[in-house]
Amino acid sequence: MKNEIKLHIDKRAAAIVAASEGMNDEDMLTTVQTAAWLGVSEMFLIKGRTEGYGPPYVRVSPQVVRYLRGGVRGWLRERTYRYFGDEARGAA
Repeated sequence: MKNEIKLHIDKRAAAIVAASEGMNDEDMLTTVQTAAWLGVSEMFLIKGRTEGYGPPYVRVSPQVVRYLRGGVRGWLRERTYRYFGDEARGAA
């Protein structure tokens, strides 16, 4: 895993991805919508943007940020391990 910071969302990442299958990867979600979908606070996403550990986002204008559903799903997949030993090796 390229991002070594452990986040509370890591344990739920696979379940969130599975529950969102069939949704459009091109959906552009607000910070509020993304936080609700992931079950995290808006502050988690805002802080993640500034500190570099959150999901990828698109800056539509200086004041407007959106998250592509497919980009967030990809970020979650990077944080998902198949086996317990994968986490120690950093393999997804």
